[in-house]
Amino acid sequence: MVNLSQPYTTTSSLLDGGLSGPRLKTGSVAAWPAVNASSTCQAEWNVLRTVPVNGLLVGPIHLTAAAVAGIDESVRQPVVWWAPDQARDVPDVTRGTLVIRDVDRLDERQQERLSRWMGAHGHQLQVLSLARAPLFAQVVDGRFSADLYYRMNTVLVEVRAPADLP
Repeated sequence: MVNLSQPYTTTSSLLDGGLSGPRLKTGSVAAWPAVNASSTCQAEWNVLRTVPVNGLLVGPIHLTAAAVAGIDESVRQPVVWWAPDQARDVPDVTRGTLVIRDVDRLDERQQERLSRWMGAHGHQLQVLSLARAPLFAQVVDGRFSADLYYRMNTVLVEVRAPADLP
């Protein structure tokens, strides 16, 4: 049997040596510096603007749609919108960015098709998925495909207020 714990031991010593950020008191969660939620969102928006990764945007539809409009010129072009209740199948897109509205309302068949489609086209496309509510609880309950969730969720942005917009 091979012992795979050595890389973790080496890495953990690096983290303990200060790379993990300043702490006022060892082991105290309250000791970590406060992070402004909107600055965290801005960091995530910067990733979506500069790296063609998939993103899951969670929040009211008017805010998530406004967020996509705010980064529209930065993402891979052309940008194609799809709503699963308007067309059952994934659009025939081979390049650019696919924005999926109401991804939390995909039925099981659509989830399976979208997951296969992303596996086949993922290197050529960026997918931005918009959900009204967090999806992880649905993944845990088995109502949403874990495979699809992790394909879509390279960057997760919760858009709860206008301050969270790019």
